[in-house]
Amino acid sequence: MKALLLLLFVSMTSMASAQVYPGVYYNLREARENINICTVLLQAGGNKKKAAPSICRLVNLEMLDFQKNELDSIPSCIGTMGSLKNLYLSSNKMKKFPESVCGSTSLELLALDNNQIVSVPNEIGNVSTLKILYIGHNKLTSLPEEIGSLSNLKVLEMNGNDITTLPSSMKKLSKLEYLILDGTKISNLNEILPSLKNLKLLSIGGTYGTSPEEMAALKAALPKGCILNPVKEQIEAAGHVSGYVFPKIRD
Repeated sequence: MKALLLLLFVSMTSMASAQVYPGVYYNLREARENINICTVLLQAGGNKKKAAPSICRLVNLEMLDFQKNELDSIPSCIGTMGSLKNLYLSSNKMKKFPESVCGSTSLELLALDNNQIVSVPNEIGNVSTLKILYIGHNKLTSLPEEIGSLSNLKVLEMNGNDITTLPSSMKKLSKLEYLILDGTKISNLNEILPSLKNLKLLSIGGTYGTSPEEMAALKAALPKGCILNPVKEQIEAAGHVSGYVFPKIRD
């Protein structure tokens, strides 16, 4: 499902050290040399085992991408970076949720999917700026009640985990538009859905049985206008674009 959402992607294969767009860097040394203008640092791939604490000197950094490496942690100072809005840590080797990000006052997107994380800390509720949270394909068995404090959350992806019950506090996520639960076995979804008045898209492939009674109960609980198990065209129509979002690069 997430593959359907990655509608804008910038290839890095042939441009590993080139600056493609003003403010965008692929090399940390070059980024540090341009500390005041670096807003995006792309470090995806390369099997990196550690993230250098000197990244935190990039005071104007808005996007940090460490996808597809071998990180098991990140420098705690990343949580104090006042301009950071988008943090991509997907497909690493993290077993522990990076709690330092819970101190962020600017973070809007946090991608931690495809790791080995076993729990989400209560402090996640402190990140009031968070709009998009990807925690799918980890080893989660529950979510804390504090997740209901994410008053600006619009997208929650938690597919491929062993979560069986959603926190009742999720009823307070009044801005939630897209909920991805594929491959989970949620027992109380029908209790949560009616409160999510702005929910546009719900993906539950493999979550519920296929009996007419189960599907009828689920559809009855859906907020008005919410699309169940959307296809790509419906996602596009809803206007949600995740992944890399760049201004158009001039020829």
